[in-house]
Amino acid sequence: GKGLQALKARFPQTKFYKTLSLYWLTLVVRILDSTGWFLGATKKSGELRRKLISQMHNASRILLYFLGDKLGNKLLATRELINAHFLGVSVEYAKANASYAWIQGVEGDKRPVIKYGDKSVAIAEKLGNQQALTACKLDYVYGLEFAGENLLSQKKYHEVFPDLMQYGAASEMNPALLHMGHSLLYQG
Repeated sequence: GKGLQALKARFPQTKFYKTLSLYWLTLVVRILDSTGWFLGATKKSGELRRKLISQMHNASRILLYFLGDKLGNKLLATRELINAHFLGVSVEYAKANASYAWIQGVEGDKRPVIKYGDKSVAIAEKLGNQQALTACKLDYVYGLEFAGENLLSQKKYHEVFPDLMQYGAASEMNPALLHMGHSLLYQG
């Protein structure tokens, strides 16, 4: 709240304003995504601010997930995708696309999971950043799992595990194993 407010990136507090903001920002995402307008348009002087906003969005996203605030989480993922779009091809943009894929999976919609998951992986590969690539692949897998694509998510889990062991943060390993276990359990 206060950190985003200090960066002039206020977050709506009521359900009504969150919902209204989400509808508006989803339209903005569709326009920016289909046209490519303003990709990388942030000036050097504004880069640090956008990167700080990215860090706050990502930390808040995990907190909102555990608090069960789906609306707030979806709004954060959408805001972050727009914020990172202005940074251009960057680690933040790769991760924002992966987060957006993940939240679309929570909504149960497979098509955007694949679209934004593939995009996130392609950006991270282009950057050559193994840690970002591993994080993007992991969020992509989570999105597939949440969207009900258990067999595909399991296949991708097996692909990402060697990278996770080498490049992933220790804090990513337990959730990854937990999600893999759930995926196998719900497969039937």
